Amino acid sequence: MQHEAIGLLKNRLNTECKAHREDEWTCAVNAASAGSVEVTQFSLKYDLELGPTRSRSTVLQPMAPPSFSDLGKDAKDLLTKNYFFGVLNVKFGSSVGDHKLSSNFNQHFKAKKIASDIEGKISFPSYGATYCEKWTSEDVLKSELTIEDKLVKGMKQTFSYSRQVFDGLSSASITNGFKSDTVNANVDVFFKSAIPDITPSLVVSHLGYLAGVDFKLDSTNRQLQRANFAVGYQVPEFAFHGLISNWGKCFGASISQRITDRFELAGSVSWSRDTEQVAWSVGSKYVLDEQNGHFVKAKLDHLTRISLSLTTYLTK
Repeated sequence: MQHEAIGLLKNRLNTECKAHREDEWTCAVNAASAGSVEVTQFSLKYDLELGPTRSRSTVLQPMAPPSFSDLGKDAKDLLTKNYFFGVLNVKFGSSVGDHKLSSNFNQHFKAKKIASDIEGKISFPSYGATYCEKWTSEDVLKSELTIEDKLVKGMKQTFSYSRQVFDGLSSASITNGFKSDTVNANVDVFFKSAIPDITPSLVVSHLGYLAGVDFKLDSTNRQLQRANFAVGYQVPEFAFHGLISNWGKCFGASISQRITDRFELAGSVSWSRDTEQVAWSVGSKYVLDEQNGHFVKAKLDHLTRISLSLTTYLTK
């Protein structure tokens, strides 16, 4: 009976059938119109127990885990970004080919302070390199060179240099990162003296479950200054992360959920052993248009403060 049903499909239609199991076949059907050259292709899976069906299961594609600093980023961005209280923030940006130019302007009404910066970026795709330079209103010049997927696939190196133009103070850092389907490792080297500080971090994942560690080593004093640990679960529409930091003195957790393409929810909670206070916040985001050019956000925190935000892009 099984082979008769498959034979009927192959004889009456121009098909290519492949057996996955004894009771499941997948057929690619090509239907060509005699009066035109238009060809329509579609796929049909036929299960002898369930009948025709698209798919019996959903297969999740492997997704690289985030870096340690990006754990809980979805919830953090929803609850903190775009809330400018007492601040006027305006951003401009333009790009032509591999060249990008952007500018950022902030005016703090209470402090009566204006801060701005201008940034230029140029990419060299054939070399896997990107060069970025930023000049701030505080007369700080920052240069950054990034090389990605050139030496080893999944490896990213960033060389940064910052200098205060008039004071002459400068700093430099090198960030080395490697990312694969199950591992995200980073080693940051910060040069504040002849002996640099080293900050290694590692995040591993398996079927969406995450575990990460983060350390900071003061090479000058030969002292371990920081040790943080995190666990979590993350898939495209949902994320949960827990964090233990400051040598077990601070605990935090965050959760985010995408309900629809336009509506998201997030929440976070933290507790400090020193102050024994609990801080929490919950928020939501709703996109007003299909281009994600206009959206509103709202949140409530442990101080019973209600915050609202409306963001709009003149062009995008």
